[in-house]
Amino acid sequence: MAIGSAPAGSSGGFAVMNVTSELPRLGANRLYVPKLGINTSIVAAPVKAGALVVPGATKVGRWTGSVGYGAKTGRAVIAGHTLSYGRYKGALAPIARATKGTVIYVSDSAGRVYRFRVTVRAEMTKSALPADVFYGRDSMKLELVTCGGVILRGGHHKDNVVVTAVRF
Repeated sequence: MAIGSAPAGSSGGFAVMNVTSELPRLGANRLYVPKLGINTSIVAAPVKAGALVVPGATKVGRWTGSVGYGAKTGRAVIAGHTLSYGRYKGALAPIARATKGTVIYVSDSAGRVYRFRVTVRAEMTKSALPADVFYGRDSMKLELVTCGGVILRGGHHKDNVVVTAVRF
């Protein structure tokens, strides 16, 4: 018997602590927000002609300039659609319902899972999306970005919804 352990089948009078990880097994490159029903693949999202290239409706894109999820400072930016072609529900459609404290899980290319908690949800005009969303240098933050607000002609939204989360 190891030091500090109780005989098999007993707690030895002590509270039994669950030492298994609380992190879900996601596989590589996944975004999972259980409270909102989001569970989708993350693909690379480069910038072309000054705009982030967001993948189709069923996936989200991780900005290729992002820091790693385990970094001490900087931003990891994940973007996705609310609607795709004005008809199909996008992978980030539910994110506008995120509230302070909502738990977000992401996994990297090796399948390591990181846990974040929402601190802020903000809606802002697309033209006013602050550089800090992409280039912040303080503590590491996960930024989820999608469209929101009024739908304009052509099916595009006027605003962005930005959900900021910190690792815990």
